Amino acid sequence: HLTALDCLSEASRWYVNFDDNKQCEMLVKCADLYESLTKLRSEANESAIATTVNYLENSLAILRKLPRKYRTTNGIDKRITELTHRIDDAREILIESMAHITGRKIDLQDCISKAQEHVSGISNPLEAILKFVSLGWFVEPYKVVSDAQSRVNSNIISWAHRTTYDPSTGQKVFDSLNATAPPGFEGSPKVWTEVCRKYKAQIEVFAKGAILPAQDIINIEHRFSLMHFIRLCYNSCFVPNGREHLWALGLNEGMKGNYGVAVSILTPQFEHLVRDVLRSFGVQTRIIQDDGTEDEKSLNALISEPALVEKFGDGIVFEMRLLLCDSQGVNLRNRVAHGLIDDSVNWSLQAVHFWWFTLRLTLIPILLTTL
Repeated sequence: HLTALDCLSEASRWYVNFDDNKQCEMLVKCADLYESLTKLRSEANESAIATTVNYLENSLAILRKLPRKYRTTNGIDKRITELTHRIDDAREILIESMAHITGRKIDLQDCISKAQEHVSGISNPLEAILKFVSLGWFVEPYKVVSDAQSRVNSNIISWAHRTTYDPSTGQKVFDSLNATAPPGFEGSPKVWTEVCRKYKAQIEVFAKGAILPAQDIINIEHRFSLMHFIRLCYNSCFVPNGREHLWALGLNEGMKGNYGVAVSILTPQFEHLVRDVLRSFGVQTRIIQDDGTEDEKSLNALISEPALVEKFGDGIVFEMRLLLCDSQGVNLRNRVAHGLIDDSVNWSLQAVHFWWFTLRLTLIPILLTTL
């Protein structure tokens, strides 16, 4: 089969200059072969299902390359639709069949005790919440990237083909064969992949071992209302004008443990903050179409603007990208905007960290004044 695929692929390239219909026929035969390969893997284990998904994806990719006129004439569009449904079904089965891998347990008891001690016994609510947001500080991009580069160089597994699926939808969200690094990143795509993987693991450990235990103490010793957060937002130069109530509502919901609601409110407000800051620097955040209408640029494009680093610094912008809009990162902005989050976000440690990250940024002006 593999030899036949090589021959047919070479034939399709040869026909490019001679006969368009023949070229399309060779591509269709390649797609047929990939589909026939799925029938050779009848096992129901995870490896066989993953291979089947890969073959179906290859077949679909080939058929989509065919010219629209050829697809319409030969009924290829119907076949593409059927393939798409088969891939969706196979991905769901793949996710269900995945084994849960556990490593050695990490003892977080010391971390939990120190976090709770850090915020306990403080009579002033403002001082307590400032202590809460000072549990950790911003990441240093150079150290994170350098550490990731070392792991990539020393770990043979990092060269393996990696594919990531969204567990709630079965959607394929990452394939290392087509991985790219963000604009301005000096390392390789493999290094960026490792940066994202490590960052997500670290914030989950931090949320579990520090944020949640400390938040429990804060809520036991103090009672924060929506009005508390409204006052904090009005006194923070970080919160855009006219957004104080919405911002406070998101922070208040997070403090009550409703992290799904907090993320749903704060993520679009965070995106507005980025646009607001860039406009204050004179950066054009909109695209003017030929008919004069204006569309907002995507957050993925805006996050690379140098003015953002000038305003917030490398560390904060680095975390913004990983939390909000990188497909290999937490990617909360895109997941919220496209309706991809479900009830599980209420118990997501990544959502906990994003809420705490937003609260920390809100209170930085007050924290620096206090210090």
